[in-house]
Amino acid sequence: MLAPVTRAQRTLLWTVGLLAAGIVAYGVGIVLHRSPPLAGQALQQPPDAGGVTLVDSHGQTVRLSQFRGDLLLVYFGYTRCADTCPLTMQRLAKAYRDAGSPSDVKVAMISVDPKHDTPGVLGPWVRKFDPSFLGLTGSESQVAAAAKTFMIGYDTTGEPSDHTAVVEVVGRDSHIRYIYGQSDIVRLADDLPRLRAQRGS
Repeated sequence: MLAPVTRAQRTLLWTVGLLAAGIVAYGVGIVLHRSPPLAGQALQQPPDAGGVTLVDSHGQTVRLSQFRGDLLLVYFGYTRCADTCPLTMQRLAKAYRDAGSPSDVKVAMISVDPKHDTPGVLGPWVRKFDPSFLGLTGSESQVAAAAKTFMIGYDTTGEPSDHTAVVEVVGRDSHIRYIYGQSDIVRLADDLPRLRAQRGS
């Protein structure tokens, strides 16, 4: 015959049960509140973009290493583009504003049409989307070298209508860390706080 359970034993059992339930609830809470993965594709071997040299809208030579310490969002496009480029720039502007226009985030469009997109043409066009946005161009060889570093393809035989339309995130160490396709750019505003928190990149 089993011995009756004493009051002290019942209290101990209740305490242990409540403690176990609390641990389970805490674990479930962590799982439910875990941040979703970043929308961008992380690069396993991030290329170093610091050596990319271009020309800004004032005609001054710019090396991307000058932005070391900031987060740089880079898009390759051109001003005569009728649809994808302005749409992407609008999405970038919205993401930037929704994130609070952080001073440690820079947004740049690099033109794949350097013959037409001179500094005087590119600068005002880019700034229509946000006054802080950067327009970068250069010689054909400079643009080709930049595109190679960023793994961007574009048509060099005529009108640059066909080009890789992605946004790439250059970390604080000048390495290309993430690539955002068109369907992912709309989530950039949500991702920016965590991207900015990656202080080592």
